[in-house]
Amino acid sequence: MEIPLMSPYSHANTGYPAELNYWAADGSILTEPIPVLLNTYKGDNSPTFCPVTGRLVVANNPPAIEGATPPPTREEYSSRRRLAAGER
Repeated sequence: MEIPLMSPYSHANTGYPAELNYWAADGSILTEPIPVLLNTYKGDNSPTFCPVTGRLVVANNPPAIEGATPPPTREEYSSRRRLAAGER
């Protein structure tokens, strides 16, 4: 299959697969995942964060598992990047 996919609504190649975010903002597991469009599909190589929960979403995003560490929020991600670069 080629992306974008044929949309049954527009009958044009405008469909992109969504990644599912399974994590809530507080780090708990959502009962219903939130579909998220990755930034790469918009021509932006920056990391994608769920617009609802602020959690990092990646390609082939894994489902949440009880007891697992949730993906970072935008703030946690930025903080880790600054620390890795030696900034304070």
